[in-house]
Amino acid sequence: MKSIETKPRGERLTIGVLAGWQVYWSATHLNFLMPLYRGIYTAVKEYGCNLMLACGIDPPEGWRNIHPAWPVFSPDDDFVPIGPWNTDGLIIVHPLLTDQRIQYMNHLVSSGHPVVFVGAAAGPPAVAMDNEGGISQVIAHLVDHGHHRIAFISGQPEDHFGDSGERLRAYHQNVRHFGLADDPRLVAAGSHSIEGGERAMQQILDSGSAFTAVVASNDESAFGA
Repeated sequence: MKSIETKPRGERLTIGVLAGWQVYWSATHLNFLMPLYRGIYTAVKEYGCNLMLACGIDPPEGWRNIHPAWPVFSPDDDFVPIGPWNTDGLIIVHPLLTDQRIQYMNHLVSSGHPVVFVGAAAGPPAVAMDNEGGISQVIAHLVDHGHHRIAFISGQPEDHFGDSGERLRAYHQNVRHFGLADDPRLVAAGSHSIEGGERAMQQILDSGSAFTAVVASNDESAFGA
């Protein structure tokens, strides 16, 4: 990011925030966006910056209808005028889920506009969670308590290289590491939503495959299950 001193005295830097899904639905106490936005707000107050949040207006239909606010006209997005033309830097929250959004992100980076990403597979500079470490700790804890058939509710099936993909790969790695039951019927996509978690849990139950514990890829999926 540019330093505060790059603008004349009295002018404030403007930071824009884009997310790959509709923010009005997502920014709840259950989701990681709320503490993330609170942290961003605290930082812009400390540094005396302006803040522009891109908020989608699409109905709250969860991951079945991803329709974020985005600075490019598209049938898949709600256009919002927050981009390099009116910001000094952008924070972009993954997953973006479409090739068009990823291409726009890559264009921003190559153009030299200051960008910081949040989430796995976003490329530097990025702030990302330790997805592998978190899942590994959860599986190890369950194994210590005698569980050997552990079901997993994964995230978005399209997000192969982001947080969802990293957590799913970590589950499979730990299944192999601990010699656990490697049964594909014990894995179902919950799309990181409450309704998705409920559907995934029902799918696993309907499969008839026995299990003694369940790991969910995020809080919403766990609540739904």
